[in-house]
Formats: sequence, structure tokens, C-alpha cells
Amino acid sequence: MNHLENSIWNLGSGTFDNDAAMDFVQNLVLQVRKGLCPPTVYDDIKLVLAAVALYRILIEHCCVSPPTRDEIVSLRDATLNTFDLEHFEGLAQAESWIKKRRPVIASEFELFLGAIAKLEPET
Repeated sequence: MNHLENSIWNLGSGTFDNDAAMDFVQNLVLQVRKGLCPPTVYDDIKLVLAAVALYRILIEHCCVSPPTRDEIVSLRDATLNTFDLEHFEGLAQAESWIKKRRPVIASEFELFLGAIAKLEPET
């Protein structure tokens, strides 16, 4: 069974017998896309990461159209730049935490880029 055969877009005799599921997912995509904006402080990064993770799930499981690769690369770079410029005052063991946290942030974007790459035609 391919990706599209096992998606919510196969409507009919199953759980969804109309396009309500597609409308619901489209509304989710619109909301999630609002979170894909360059962060300016660490609290914004948390929201960006949530949007990236949710959008990836929608791409992988609901066959929604992804943003462009360039858009996500630009957002990744802006997010990591904001993280690098943030001052984590009062955070005990900040240096150790920063060294652990930055790769986690970067890996979420790599997962997203991987999901986009799976949809690109092979050359």
C-alpha cells in the first residue's frame, strides 16, 4: 500500500464519507503555517519547533503539501541564529544545556527536510 492509499484522502466507506477530514486538515495546516516565522527570542523558538513537528506529521500522515525546502532552510538558519544569540541568564549549567539543546533543534528541522525530500521526484 502506498502513501496515498493509506491516507485520509481515501474517502468513502471508511471513517470519513465526505470531505470533512480534508477541511479539518486544511484548517490545521493554515494554523500551523502561522508558526513558521523566524523567531526573535527563545520562547518563539519553542513555538516554531512545535509548528515544524506538527507540519511534518501532517506531511507524513495526511499528504499535505509542504512548504518549499528553501523556506524551511531559511527558517532553520534563523531559528539557530536566534538560539545562538540568546542569553540564558540564570540558567544553571547553561553551557552544557546549550550544547545539548542546539542539536535537538537542528535535528527537528532535518526531520522536516527529510519529509519534504521524500515527496520530491527522484532524478
